[in-house]
Amino acid sequence: GTHVKGGRTYGLAAEACEMGSGGGGNRGGSGGGVILIGTKASPVWKLTLANGGTVTSNGGTAGEMGGGGGAGGTVSATIDWRGGFSADARSRFGAKGGSGGTGGGGGGGGGVAYIRWTSPAPVQWTYEGSNVSQDVLSFRGGKATSPGEAGTSGNATSSDCPPGRAGPVCGPCPIGTYKGEW
Repeated sequence: GTHVKGGRTYGLAAEACEMGSGGGGNRGGSGGGVILIGTKASPVWKLTLANGGTVTSNGGTAGEMGGGGGAGGTVSATIDWRGGFSADARSRFGAKGGSGGTGGGGGGGGGVAYIRWTSPAPVQWTYEGSNVSQDVLSFRGGKATSPGEAGTSGNATSSDCPPGRAGPVCGPCPIGTYKGEW
């Protein structure tokens, strides 16, 4: 029998602004789009996702036997680091790949979740930071049906974090480490 391989990811996480491609085969899933929140010149003060809120650009599920899932797109937010980003455990921010169709459809590749933090402000400002867990960032590849293959995971990344913070959501540095500069 035939099967469809899972989709691969492409593009650069640091230049997050690409749509996901559509899945192949019969009625492959549509690709995710691009969602941009804020700009360098006009960042959002604080991004809050509550009560299972979502900002996603997921790939679509294939519609027929053997069709491939669509690739995830891009979700990018430019946030003022003084305000921060908060989300509850049920919320999602990202771009997952779509599921493959029945009978061997491969999953779409995951997209990009990118957070751009604004440049440093004067030292007297208090950093509100982020209470966002890594689970909120959603960029996994799509599921496949046997004998198809799942799509590869995408990327979650961010620009530089303020001192004492690291990772895509600028969480506190791990115990025993410290970041002293931007």
